Amino acid sequence: MLKTISRFVLLVFLSLVTAAGLTACGSSGGGSGTGAQGTTALFLKDGPIPAHDGVPQIVQLWVTIKKITFESINDTTVTVYDDAVDAPLGPVDLLTLNGGNSKLITLVPVPAGTYKEAKMVIDNSPANLYFVPGDGSGNPVLDANGNPVHTPLILNDENDNVRHDGQLEFEFNPLVVVAADGTTAAMIDFVPVVTTDGNNNYYLDHDFENNESGEIENESETAHTEAEGIIAALSTDHTGFTLQTGHGDVAVAVSDTTVIEQNDVAKTMADLADGQRVEVKGALDMSTTPPTLTSTWIEIQTETH
Repeated sequence: MLKTISRFVLLVFLSLVTAAGLTACGSSGGGSGTGAQGTTALFLKDGPIPAHDGVPQIVQLWVTIKKITFESINDTTVTVYDDAVDAPLGPVDLLTLNGGNSKLITLVPVPAGTYKEAKMVIDNSPANLYFVPGDGSGNPVLDANGNPVHTPLILNDENDNVRHDGQLEFEFNPLVVVAADGTTAAMIDFVPVVTTDGNNNYYLDHDFENNESGEIENESETAHTEAEGIIAALSTDHTGFTLQTGHGDVAVAVSDTTVIEQNDVAKTMADLADGQRVEVKGALDMSTTPPTLTSTWIEIQTETH
C-alpha cells in the first residue's frame, strides 16, 4: 500500500514538472508573451499635391493629428500617439514636409514585433482641416483683413466616402520591424489628394497606394527633420541641449553655422535658454541614444517659461 502511494505521488510530481516545462517552452516561442519592448521613432512626410480640375493652387494644407496606432501582423493594435494623454502636436502644414523634409512625431516604446499598418485620426472640424489657396504665384490669397483665406476640407477615404471618424490608413511597405531594446525609425507618407465636386466643396484624401510609408531604410530620409519642444540641460557654451518634445527626448547639437531666429529677427547661440520652446531643423542621427539632431535652423517660439 505504501509503495503504491509513493508511486502515485511520484507520477503526479513528474506530470507537473513536464507540464511546467512545456508551458515555459510555449511562452518563449515567437517573441509573444515576453513583454519585450523596443522604441519607434515615427516621422511624417508629405508628397506634392497632384493637380485636379477646379482645385486652386494650394500653398498651405493644415491638419491636426489626434491619434496614431500601429497594427501588427498578428492584428494587435498599439497606440503610439494620443493627444488625450500625450503633449499635443498642434497643427501641421503638410506642404512644409515635402521635398525631403520630415517631422518627428514621437519617440515611443512599443512591444517588439512586426507592424503592417498605421492608422491616423485627424481633427476633421472645418477650423482644423483646411487649405490656404494661392494667387497663382505662390503667395496666399488674403481676406479683407489681410489674413490668409481658410478653405475647409472634407475628409474622404479611397472609396470617396466621407470619413466622419477622421481616420486614414497607411500600409507599411516595407514592414516596420521593432526589435527588443532597439530603436526603429518609421515613416508615414501622407501624399494628400484634394478634389472638388464643383460646388465649392473640397475633399481631402491620401494616395493609399503610391506612398512611401514604412520602416526607414535610408538615413537620408531623416537628413532634413524638424522637431519641436522645450530646451533643457543647455550646455554652458550653448553648443548643445536636450529637446524635450513631450514624446521623447532628442539631443540637439548647435554650431556657429546654425541659423537662429525669433519672429524673423536674427539671434545667436547666447540667446538660447533653458525653458524656451523652439522648433529645430537639421539632420537626425538615429544611431545615438537619444537620437542626435545636428541643427541647421532654430526658431525660438517663446521666451523661458
